[in-house]
Amino acid sequence: MKKAIAPGVPSFELHTLGWRAFQDLVAFILGELLGQSVQPFADSNDGGRDGAFYGTWKPCPELGIDNLLSGPIVVQCKHTTNAGGTLSKSMLADEFDKIRKLVADGICESYVLVTNARVTGNSEKDIVVEGKRHGAKNVVVLAGGWINQTIAKNPKLRALVPRIYGLGDLSQIIDERSYAQARNLIDYLKPDLSTFVVTQPYLDAVQAIQENGFVLLLGEPAVGKTVIASVLAMTALDSWGCSTVKVETPEQFVQHWNPNEPNQFFWIDDAFGVVRHDRNLTDEWAKSLVKMMSAISGGAKFVLTSRSYIYAEARKYLKEYYYPLLAESRVVVDVATLTLSEKRQILYNHVKMGDQSRPFRAAVKDCLNEVSKVKPFRPEAARRLGRRSFTAGLICTEKNVLAFMERAPQLLADIYEGLEDQHIAALAIIYMNDGIVEPFAPSELDLGVISKLGTSEILVQSAIRSLLDAFLRYRSDGVLDFHHPTLREGFAQFIGNNSALVDVFVRGLSDSTLLTQVDCGSGALRGALVVVSPTLFTIVAKKMFDCKARAMKNWGTSKQWHNFFVDRSSKDFIISYMGVDPNFVHELLLLNSYLSAMPSPRVLARLLQEGLLGEGERQKVLEMVSELAIDTPDEGWLVLPEFRILLTEQERGDILKSVKDILVPNLDEVLHTWNYNSEIDDKTSAEDYYGPLVDTLETYADALAGDYDTLTSLTYYIKKIEQMIAEIDASREQREPVESYATSHKNSFDSTRSIFDDLDK
Repeated sequence: MKKAIAPGVPSFELHTLGWRAFQDLVAFILGELLGQSVQPFADSNDGGRDGAFYGTWKPCPELGIDNLLSGPIVVQCKHTTNAGGTLSKSMLADEFDKIRKLVADGICESYVLVTNARVTGNSEKDIVVEGKRHGAKNVVVLAGGWINQTIAKNPKLRALVPRIYGLGDLSQIIDERSYAQARNLIDYLKPDLSTFVVTQPYLDAVQAIQENGFVLLLGEPAVGKTVIASVLAMTALDSWGCSTVKVETPEQFVQHWNPNEPNQFFWIDDAFGVVRHDRNLTDEWAKSLVKMMSAISGGAKFVLTSRSYIYAEARKYLKEYYYPLLAESRVVVDVATLTLSEKRQILYNHVKMGDQSRPFRAAVKDCLNEVSKVKPFRPEAARRLGRRSFTAGLICTEKNVLAFMERAPQLLADIYEGLEDQHIAALAIIYMNDGIVEPFAPSELDLGVISKLGTSEILVQSAIRSLLDAFLRYRSDGVLDFHHPTLREGFAQFIGNNSALVDVFVRGLSDSTLLTQVDCGSGALRGALVVVSPTLFTIVAKKMFDCKARAMKNWGTSKQWHNFFVDRSSKDFIISYMGVDPNFVHELLLLNSYLSAMPSPRVLARLLQEGLLGEGERQKVLEMVSELAIDTPDEGWLVLPEFRILLTEQERGDILKSVKDILVPNLDEVLHTWNYNSEIDDKTSAEDYYGPLVDTLETYADALAGDYDTLTSLTYYIKKIEQMIAEIDASREQREPVESYATSHKNSFDSTRSIFDDLDK
């Protein structure tokens, strides 16, 4: 595949890295590409050594290093913040004196100078001669041009130091097939890449993807899950040749999965819910795990993100015992597990690369070593510290900055309270519309928000531009949206506390926002949901009715719609909705296979508990469930807790007796029907197709374990089906092992010099 080559020598903006990040880059190059082992030394006692290597230097002709150097070797890093800086012999006078001392002490036989600056041919010659004159046997100069060429030639290096993607022209390094997608990703990632820090969780995630094709990134809000996932997507595109597909639901995954295109990278943010556990999403993923494992076996890669507390709820529904990969610790990465040095680098990058003035950076830098110890440490809070929009009036004492980092949620509320009306209107419009496409053309509802807040369209247009970077950013699809999920959640809380804005918000609800961000008096944990008062129930009920037809076209959205009445509604709201939708209960009663996948039984159980489901309607549930238990067969009535509410113990016992007397003696005919209707293809494995039947028979076997003959018969058919599955799936190709790109920070130069030393330069 040809590169989409731009003219000229590759050039990356290495001057923006900062001294510590440059040293880390050098350590990666020496350790990962040249195979050297670097021993770190602290600035306070290194005697002029940034790093040392003991042993035999490995020549690397392809990188322009033919020298066979002898040890011990001293590596000296020289970083400049001057974009066009040139390094000359005269600028290294102190270094030559250090070389003489190091040689005399017997700890420097060869000397390697690594710099991001430009070094002319004459200067390189002078530096080599002068270094040897001071006693070094060998002197090597690796300048900025060499580092740029090394980056361009090595996707492995870019995977380990992904910040590089944002420092240069992608056309120098990405093949033309992938260039357009890479360009879109970089446009989306640019603000994050400039501050990205290679942490151990990131490296663990790279290793998990390489070795297992799958990683689940866990963490609380604002700890960097999405950033790591998006950087992995860029790495997959460049280093592994994968096309990236960002999906939100299992249905979208199945739609985009192409078994004939093994190099697909699937990126799923908030896989099990955005602000709290979404049972319907989890159930969808549980059903799709077989397909996911099949895709991984074929070479696809997956990164999922989830908040820790949401995953804790979701995992019990994922049947991990069926899929050992999910239970393996090496594929589950807690992104908040950071070292102190990593936290300091994150703080440095965000404050250095933000829009703060030099006096602010000078004032804050002395307290950041302590501030980095704050718990919990949130990278998003560090980003806000680097933006003027969030720090107006902040006096840079250690106490104040600590408070800033610790009180992120309350800080947002205070900030939203302090915004001008046009800014609130702009954010409200973006919130209601799930983002906007520019050029912005306000709808009637948008104009209503603008009028309600007493501002104007012109001021709102201007406010949108002023909110960029701090509050807003462009998504990969070009839509302008909130910069971070916590900013959206904070705005939801702000709206929920303002009755006038709630009214505006409710009237402009989109389907997506209605089903995911609204609570009508459930009294449950509300998180960042907008809580609607009873006076607005009728409006929301009408919107739920309008939404229904659209929601029923998609299984996942349909489940969200039904679960709203269980998880996000009070009895009074349900009554309001029943007044708007007279067919509500009748449609819920249309049960079919498979009950475990149907959202309506949960709603029916809730109605019965609230006294809103009549006995005649409950009897219809019993009638349909009794048929499904035999005809499909369907185990849902036996395992779902809602049927313990909908059916009496006597009724459940009667159904189980029918299973024993009618179903079990006719299992040959049942299996024949399943074989005749087989849906096994490239996207549906045998386990995926026959799995529900095995689950049902195993459930029935457990329930009828006291009847020896029945248990024996069920066990026989379970084993027979499992053997069929094994024979069908045996021919599927297994995924080939892949080389691991991940590494640890063992080669990173350490230092007692404060990382914040040059923060104000």
